[in-house]
Amino acid sequence: AASVMDMVMEALKADPTAQFRLLKVIIDGELNEGEDADPVAASQLMLSLTQNDKTFYLNLLAHYEPDSVYDYIVKNDNYALDETLRLCNRLKITDATVYLLERSGDTTGALSMMLKSLSKRLDKLHELLLLRYGDRRGRGASHDPLMGRALHRMSSTASASRLQEVDAAVLISTTKEGQSIDRAFSVVLDICKRNT
Repeated sequence: AASVMDMVMEALKADPTAQFRLLKVIIDGELNEGEDADPVAASQLMLSLTQNDKTFYLNLLAHYEPDSVYDYIVKNDNYALDETLRLCNRLKITDATVYLLERSGDTTGALSMMLKSLSKRLDKLHELLLLRYGDRRGRGASHDPLMGRALHRMSSTASASRLQEVDAAVLISTTKEGQSIDRAFSVVLDICKRNT
């Protein structure tokens, strides 16, 4: 006999996005939040999820929110290691792949993969910064030509240098590239902490 969850998932079969949202609400515990919180229903729904439901959710998560896979697999261990490693590797979810390599015993391979990824991420950020500021001789295009010319003229002053540093820090913390580097450092540090 099919469970209520099986029937709901079957009814949503034509809409994987809806399946993903439903599973995410249940698994993330969102039914326990807000004015409409229903802890009893949330608990029953969570308990009704089968291993297949959780595996299906992980697959959907990898496709719809790949940046969330690492956090999910670190907090949960209800997945098949080899299958999840193949999925993350195929979809190029590096931080999750690295974690799974480490879990499978290949710490050297995990660190090597993450450091290569970090190097690529730093190269992308370097390109972004060059695009934004050009090199020290004033070459390269700034996104703001007036600011670029002003900074170039003031390049010998400490205030212009400080302005560039602050703007670069903001650029790093607010760009996908900068956030990606921050994540990579966190993953490398986590691996080192777990293996010392």
